[in-house]
Amino acid sequence: MISLPHKFRLFCTFSIFGVLLGVISGCASMPQPGMLVPDVREKLGEPALIIQTDEGVQWFYPSGPLGTTTMAVSINRDGVVTRVRNVLTDDQIQTLTAGSTGDEVLAAIGPPFARVRFENLHATAWDYRYQDTWGYRVDLSVMIDDTHRVTGRVLHRIQADGSH
Repeated sequence: MISLPHKFRLFCTFSIFGVLLGVISGCASMPQPGMLVPDVREKLGEPALIIQTDEGVQWFYPSGPLGTTTMAVSINRDGVVTRVRNVLTDDQIQTLTAGSTGDEVLAAIGPPFARVRFENLHATAWDYRYQDTWGYRVDLSVMIDDTHRVTGRVLHRIQADGSH
């Protein structure tokens, strides 16, 4: 049996405790179904995008300029949270097909972190970054033409070392 120095064991114990506490507090800070609108605003602030739905509204909270999640908070007409989920997922991105409207893209995966205009293509790339099912970071560009329709998607997987 290997005997570790007492200070090192304490460091490891407190490090693990700190990570667990961070995970627990991160989950606790997300809105939960049943919460009211003022509680969501208190926890997360103003949403980056609000979309009207048949059931009420959907608020979008991207996780920073190059974050890999966008949380969608569904709120019914009574101002009660009914669902909270990350919309930057492979499954959700697969729903974006050629011919979809820009509004459908926003409703599906939220606002992009950047928009880059390509005059020669008469289109704008809406750029997102997310983590795919296998744990890789992926740069996604959804090409939106001048008629506000999706013409295609470009996905580029980023290696753990940052290379492409």
